[in-house]
Amino acid sequence: MEEAYDFLDQIPGLWAYSSFQWLRHTIPTDDTNRGRWLESPFWRAVQTADFFGEGTPAIRVRKNAGDLKLICQMLAGCSTTAAAYMAGALPDWDDGANFLSWFYDWMSNYHEEKGLTFVGLRDDKRQRLGVLGLDQAA
Repeated sequence: MEEAYDFLDQIPGLWAYSSFQWLRHTIPTDDTNRGRWLESPFWRAVQTADFFGEGTPAIRVRKNAGDLKLICQMLAGCSTTAAAYMAGALPDWDDGANFLSWFYDWMSNYHEEKGLTFVGLRDDKRQRLGVLGLDQAA
């Protein structure tokens, strides 16, 4: 939504999303799977609240545009913070190249300890995000 008043038109859908897909109030049972617990009568009443008409659950649309810039900004901030904590471990003249080399080694060791690979994690995230690689774009 770009305009504040557009929110008012979205209240039924947001309410439906919040009360049918996001939150639940249930009656506890002996079943360890809480997903099978029945909704409480109280929650059914909450779900039927009327906001100027029937609402169909709103759909959250992820914005991918601009995400890379934000991620790079976060990486830049985290990198300089980590490098600051490494006082004495990195040369004072380091312009980031030594830190990035250190981080690459640290990340590789971390992934190895977890039985993961950068490529595997990247490819899993590509699939989840619906992002095609160069070899898949053709």
